[in-house]
Amino acid sequence: METANTLTIVLLVVLIAGGAAIALMLSRVLGRQNQTEQSTDLARLLEKVSTLESLTETSSQSREELARVAERIGNVEKSQQAAVEKMQKLDTQLAGAGATTGNLVSTANAIREELTKASQTVAELKSAAEARQEVERKTSESIRRLENIIAGTQSRGAAGENILDIVFSRLPAEWKVHNYRVAGGSVEFGLRLPNGRVLPIDSKWPAAELVQKLSETDDPNERARLQRDVERAVKNKASEVRKYIDPDRTLSFGVAAVPDAVYDLCTGLQAEVVQMNVVLVSYSMFMPYLLLVFQTVLMTSQDVDIEKLNAYVKATQDAIQHVQDEVDGRLSRTVNQLSNSRDELRLHAGKAATSLVGIQSGPVTLGALPEGEDDVDDQPR
Repeated sequence: METANTLTIVLLVVLIAGGAAIALMLSRVLGRQNQTEQSTDLARLLEKVSTLESLTETSSQSREELARVAERIGNVEKSQQAAVEKMQKLDTQLAGAGATTGNLVSTANAIREELTKASQTVAELKSAAEARQEVERKTSESIRRLENIIAGTQSRGAAGENILDIVFSRLPAEWKVHNYRVAGGSVEFGLRLPNGRVLPIDSKWPAAELVQKLSETDDPNERARLQRDVERAVKNKASEVRKYIDPDRTLSFGVAAVPDAVYDLCTGLQAEVVQMNVVLVSYSMFMPYLLLVFQTVLMTSQDVDIEKLNAYVKATQDAIQHVQDEVDGRLSRTVNQLSNSRDELRLHAGKAATSLVGIQSGPVTLGALPEGEDDVDDQPR
């Protein structure tokens, strides 16, 4: 707007100067005597006036154009001011974005460091896991070798006896007996009890390959067959232990110690094995069972030898059973024969008595004699 006012003032000054020049020229024209020159000057003056009018019109148009330009300049200034404000805001945002970018860079660096540490930790865990797997593999192999040693067919249970020997080594010396002689042979281990008797113990287990095969197969039929073989081996072991029972020197039962895997497979045989006076015990429960037996015998010990008394009672029961079988057998048949003979004799005696009554009542003829009378006469008088 200030520029437009300035242009207006300039135009006014130009117009005033033009008017003064025209007046001066008119005065010169009036002063001239030559009519021709006056006409010429007048024509020139008119031309200049016409030019001045066109200039005035042009000036008016220029003023309008300048007004429009000024308006545009104002709009441009406003736009420039808005642009400046936007630039300032953009600078502020860029500054904030720069700070955010810096934070993001710092965060990214921290995350990168954490990822590096995590990668190192994962690598360490992987190494530890591999080392653990190696240890577990070696442990598994060691356990497998130990199982083969404990119940291998080549040693025929010698390693199992070594385990019992280690267990026995923790017991008082007066509790332990080795290679104890009994009526059925020699038992490798025995527990001497407070009543002076010995609990015979056998730990040989020569059928380890059955348990190994059972753990390696998934065929139900094969597993059932192998389990039957294991149960058969346990029964045979119980029969061997039964030979070590001596009523005069041992308890009335013995102990068959077997690996835990075998014990788990043969829990259903406990009742049948107990009927053979043998108790099936796993290696892991061997020591607690021995202590339980020792404590029970200690609490029930009396002046009377209960074990010997039980042995005698059992022998008496066996003898009574034998007598009962004999009575129900041959003697019963003999008694039946005697009973039949007695009934037949009673029948003939009745017939004879009837004949005697007939004789006493009057004479009789031979035809009147009852049936079987001839037999009566043949009886001794």
